[in-house]
Amino acid sequence: MLTHDDLIDAVMEVLSPLYAGAARPGIPAPAKAAAPRGRPFLSEHDIKKALAPGATQLIVPKDAIISPLAQDWLAFRGILLVRQ
Repeated sequence: MLTHDDLIDAVMEVLSPLYAGAARPGIPAPAKAAAPRGRPFLSEHDIKKALAPGATQLIVPKDAIISPLAQDWLAFRGILLVRQ
């Protein structure tokens, strides 16, 4: 009898090459995503990665889109958002 973990392993064995970009016999390789163009989007995760410990301001591109959650997080922490 298959366990939950056995089933997950079997599915991932089939899907992993597809997501890694490797072609399987009879299955075309997935298309490569184009590099994003236009205004940069910054999420809360992106902002947390960009901030140095103890930073009091964050400099972002003038046309950047800041997610509402990221804006709330910056306000809660008292971090000044500077657009340049």
